[in-house]
Amino acid sequence: MKTLMKSALLCLLILIPAIFLRGSPLNAGEDLQAIRAAITKNYRDWIDATKRKDVNAVLALYTDDAIVLPPGAAPVTGRDAIREFYKRYYADPSQLLDEQFISTSLVVRDDLVIDTAEYSGEIDRGEKGKIHFRGKNLVVWKRQNDGSWRLFRDMWSSSTTP
Repeated sequence: MKTLMKSALLCLLILIPAIFLRGSPLNAGEDLQAIRAAITKNYRDWIDATKRKDVNAVLALYTDDAIVLPPGAAPVTGRDAIREFYKRYYADPSQLLDEQFISTSLVVRDDLVIDTAEYSGEIDRGEKGKIHFRGKNLVVWKRQNDGSWRLFRDMWSSSTTP
């Protein structure tokens, strides 16, 4: 009897976390391809806005309660702080020439999507010339009432190894 109870308890200890970690199924009529397409478009919009150094266009991609977690800096919380962060970020004379994001993992949980991606691109540093960069990010996208996806948490860091 003790062996049976131990086996049942072990099954519960394995199954319960698996059920909760599995996530919720997608809403009716929604598919993973549509979510991927929306997030890909948001990445392109971020790149286009960054090339133009358009603070308002980038800010439109974030939720009101978003948090940006830049490397080597304190968290940036809320729209006003994120606006100021991008004003300083875009004040740098460097110019983004190109950037790509390649999603490496996409997990859907109700109204949240957890996305990890690798990014790479090139910036023009003026007299210092063009510099290639690459890194990885962890982004949590949050579905809005209108069905769109906005940045809820945004964290990235550069990669120095191949």
